[in-house]
Amino acid sequence: MFNTLLDFVELKTFFFKLLEIPNWLFLLTLDYILYFPIIIGFGLALYSFYKARGLAKEELKYPFAFIVYLAYFGFFHSYVWLRSITKEIAKAKRTW
Repeated sequence: MFNTLLDFVELKTFFFKLLEIPNWLFLLTLDYILYFPIIIGFGLALYSFYKARGLAKEELKYPFAFIVYLAYFGFFHSYVWLRSITKEIAKAKRTW
């Protein structure tokens, strides 16, 4: 019984540590050379989507689908390019 109570208290403190706001010194340890281009590219993608949607006079019907699209589009695009490059290197027969 006592061990179960200790496990519960330990689990409770672990979840509170997850909700804790990080220290400002944590921001100094980030790799800005890696994250800066990613944030700028993501911001440009959002801005261009916003402008294109405004010019087309459309409204966003499925916001969840848009978020998933933005998150996975790079992976899908990279997969298609990598697949086509490997087919070109292997001189695979082109099918249309």
